[in-house]
Amino acid sequence: MIIILEMAPAEIPLLLKQTDGATFLRQTLPPYGAVEFLAKRAAPSDPVASVGDWAVAYAPNPAVFWHIYNDRRTYAPAAVQQVLRESQARYLILPSSPQLKELEAATQPAGRSQRLYQDRDFVAYELEK
Repeated sequence: MIIILEMAPAEIPLLLKQTDGATFLRQTLPPYGAVEFLAKRAAPSDPVASVGDWAVAYAPNPAVFWHIYNDRRTYAPAAVQQVLRESQARYLILPSSPQLKELEAATQPAGRSQRLYQDRDFVAYELEK
């Protein structure tokens, strides 16, 4: 007999094998969807810059995943510019937040960006230099 003292609702279908690990992670880990998308699209050598997305363990290559995260989850355009300068990123992840347009505008000095993916939490872009 197994006794489960505490469990998140999304864990039940996983435990019962009614869902897979990726679905479970998308339901329970908000930044996972954008990183999962890039893991399928980006080459392992492609640098990824991320603002607010801390799921580095699931990145295509954690060694070239540059991220900025703070507990308040509010970010200034300068943070976007900083992570882009440091990373020379080919891809960028931004939070889907009320300040999204302002953060997107901060990418302009780095070149054009094309939105590739969006969910309720994050947006992923390809940066064209």
